[in-house]
Amino acid sequence: SPGYRPEIWATGLRNPWRFSFDRSTGDLWIGDVGQNRYEEIHFAPASSAGGENYGWNRMEAAHCFSPSSGCSQAGLTLPVVEYGRTGGCSVTGGFVYRGARFAALQGLYLYADYCSGNIWGLERAASGWKNELLLASRFAVSTFGEDDEGNLYLADHGAGRVYLVAAGSPAFSAPDVVNGASFTSGLAPGSISTLFGAGITGINGILQAPGFPLPRALNGVEIRVNGVPAPLYALANVNGREQINWQAPEELVPGTRASVVVSNNGAGSPPVEVDVLPQHPGIFTLDGAAAAALHNATYQLVSSSSPAGRGEEIALYATGLGAVDRPPGTGNAAPAATPARALHCPPVTVAGLAAEVTFCGLAPGAAGLYQLNLRIPSGAPSGVAEVRVGASPPAWIAVR
Repeated sequence: SPGYRPEIWATGLRNPWRFSFDRSTGDLWIGDVGQNRYEEIHFAPASSAGGENYGWNRMEAAHCFSPSSGCSQAGLTLPVVEYGRTGGCSVTGGFVYRGARFAALQGLYLYADYCSGNIWGLERAASGWKNELLLASRFAVSTFGEDDEGNLYLADHGAGRVYLVAAGSPAFSAPDVVNGASFTSGLAPGSISTLFGAGITGINGILQAPGFPLPRALNGVEIRVNGVPAPLYALANVNGREQINWQAPEELVPGTRASVVVSNNGAGSPPVEVDVLPQHPGIFTLDGAAAAALHNATYQLVSSSSPAGRGEEIALYATGLGAVDRPPGTGNAAPAATPARALHCPPVTVAGLAAEVTFCGLAPGAAGLYQLNLRIPSGAPSGVAEVRVGASPPAWIAVR
């Protein structure tokens, strides 16, 4: 309404459930409970002179409410973050963490949803705002609190308890460090590896490296092997299962144990000792069973509808085959002009029969990926045949 009293600092909030000031910058943060569809977070810098209109009831978050379409955004200050009913139903605003105990939380604005228990961390990024789900809790978070030292607390209304907010350290064990194709435990020099654990990625979904050479950190996540950052292919957190795909350093010495540490935005795991093997073969598959293989003549996938013929040469993809004669350097893509060949190529069998291998080395254009060009044995039976590379777990290939 025009002509409101001068004591009113801002308008257009529906139900601001907890606001706070950043004790370091003086910025104002507001969690505003929406009507039917959206929850929202508003931000007002310390330099603001006041008078912002946050949009209600013309808008609910960044969407028209009354009218339901065609509303004007002129003169409105829209939220920096919103979420719909998949994220919860009642936002609880929090605080910017300015404590000294947990470096991984420094500068994050923490807020939650009363209905879902989700707890997020929000901060300004170079390209806008970065919002991450930190914890899918079971708490009915009704409020946050801050003490003199900048530590944060949250209240679980359902259980009647108050909790200290802490940054969890990444956690994993030696069996969680596996071959990136077969998911069997162990490391081989230069191989594509996967590390499973808890609190290791700091994301939801999948984040891939932009290209080669592979980066030594993604989203503030590092894997250090014997104190040296390793190249990362991707981070993934899908359905609550966290993993990091990475390349084991070419410099690892077989017969030793490597010390592996995961660091997630300043929070580090305890070191974990992992056996280094000369070779640790694993075959990449399309679905956990069917081998990733191409017809060499056409570069089409070998499949049940396009099986490999007896005597035909196919390309099979694996990792963990160990040292090569021309190492491209850890994290670098293997060259195509002078292919790097494995020093000791393990035997390959199809349906239990030895297969002739015409090339065994690094696949051009990738790091840690091996290509094996092999001929399907003339005695291989038609149908689905087991294929193995050395001591790898089996994969399957269609033969006609």
